[in-house]
Amino acid sequence: MRCFTYSWRVVIVGVTMVVAHARAVVLRGTRLPLQSREAASLQSAGNITVTNANGTLSSVSFRYVSNITVNGQHFRVAIDTGSSDLWLATPKDFVFDNTNISMVDMYAGGNARGTIGFASVEFGGYKVDKQAFNNVSEVTIGGILDIGLDGFFGLSFAGDQPSVIASTLDKDKTYANQSQPFLYNVFDQTPGHDNFIGISLSRPDDAEKSADASFSINELDESYAAVVNTSVVPLFPGNNGRWSVLIDGMSIDGIDIPLTGWPSWVRGAPRGKLVAILDTGAPGAQAPDLVYKFIYSNIPGAKFSQSDYSWTVPCNTTSILSVKIGGQDFPINPLDLADIRVKTNGSYNDSVCSSSWRSYDAIGDFDLIFGTAFLRNVYTVFNFGNTVSSSPAAGNASIQLLSLTDATAAAAEVMTVRMAQVARMRIPLDPNNPSKIGPSPGSVAAVENSPPGSSPSSDSQIAKYGPIVIGLLGANLLVVLVLAVMGLVMCVKRGAKSGSRPRTSTYARARVDEDMQALDSYNEDKPYEDHTRPYEEN
Repeated sequence: MRCFTYSWRVVIVGVTMVVAHARAVVLRGTRLPLQSREAASLQSAGNITVTNANGTLSSVSFRYVSNITVNGQHFRVAIDTGSSDLWLATPKDFVFDNTNISMVDMYAGGNARGTIGFASVEFGGYKVDKQAFNNVSEVTIGGILDIGLDGFFGLSFAGDQPSVIASTLDKDKTYANQSQPFLYNVFDQTPGHDNFIGISLSRPDDAEKSADASFSINELDESYAAVVNTSVVPLFPGNNGRWSVLIDGMSIDGIDIPLTGWPSWVRGAPRGKLVAILDTGAPGAQAPDLVYKFIYSNIPGAKFSQSDYSWTVPCNTTSILSVKIGGQDFPINPLDLADIRVKTNGSYNDSVCSSSWRSYDAIGDFDLIFGTAFLRNVYTVFNFGNTVSSSPAAGNASIQLLSLTDATAAAAEVMTVRMAQVARMRIPLDPNNPSKIGPSPGSVAAVENSPPGSSPSSDSQIAKYGPIVIGLLGANLLVVLVLAVMGLVMCVKRGAKSGSRPRTSTYARARVDEDMQALDSYNEDKPYEDHTRPYEEN
């Protein structure tokens, strides 16, 4: 008999710092309308900031978020395929079984310190009555509590490197066999299934139209059913508890990136191939420094900034990055190569598109981090492998990827999405500097942004200095009239004495040499054409 499964598809409006919410009625294969509203007000719980918002899978800033229920209370958590543990910042009055056993979840961007507790957890139609989690008291990771979320929900597996919760509790016989991550407990409830999750991520830049995101446990999103016909890609190395795979090749606008020149840090990786981890919890993407520079130095008009080690990219770039995995090419939408960043500079906005990918030179289990900038372009099936008595092992785990990006259509989306995004800011592209958008200093727009009741000169200033200004103007006018009359009288007398004589013009037309080239006028359709490449590798 087929066990109950649960899946949903949601429509997401991707606006920075706007949270999308759905009603609690979920039907399989049914698209749910979402209501957009501002992030919920924050509450204080000791040193931890928490939120009481509800919702399903949605995009908040650069995180992808879902709602879970813990001991009857709703929490909004970022889903993360790069880790295994569940940690929460709970309110002061939250009741749960606290072991008082200290632990620390460590991430590349910071730590989450707390004590291990147990509670009933419901997620994706499944319920685990006694789920271990980290009840945090100190968090140094950005982009979670500071944007109104409650925690992190790990969707990875243990492999040879178990979760911190598991490794901590397994030392105490009191909690034997109670330390599994949530998904492992779910898979134990469904022994007849293949133990997988399916994820597609929306692109928040699609602000004028809704974008689809989906998450499912042990069931495929029917919109992406074709993924069953794609290659099964085994994990590599497959024993480190990570969703990492071999990268066969990469190219930018058809130019191959010579991966053979940069050997992998991962032991056993074939020559000419790199290892990438697929991580929904990582914003953008990261690559080895030379790969990173090769990508952006081959985008026309891109400029390297040594100060913050990033690239300024033309906002209307249509360059296509392609990644080959399992023998298949996956094009990356140009919208995922750069993000709009607006910096207020006095009375105007100095706005640029900055590289979404970053440099990463770590020695360890992988060479690249394929975060949201890659995962928005694919529907991904994370297959945990077959259940063996309790937790699934990583040895036979794999992924399958269905490409969602058409290179030709993606280039067209740059104008309909990215340029529309610029237009919504009500700040036109500056033709003298295509990377700068915004009203010039002293423009009407700058005045409109003044505080209420303010103006370039107040009524009190006019009343105070008005009479003085008028008096000075009158005196100046009188002096000018006197001087004009005196000058006219002197000219008449001088002319009577000497008579008139012809004068030659004191102005001559400047000659333009025939070999001079006129500057091309700004072309709205191709504002970055013929720019020389500012960065070259030695």
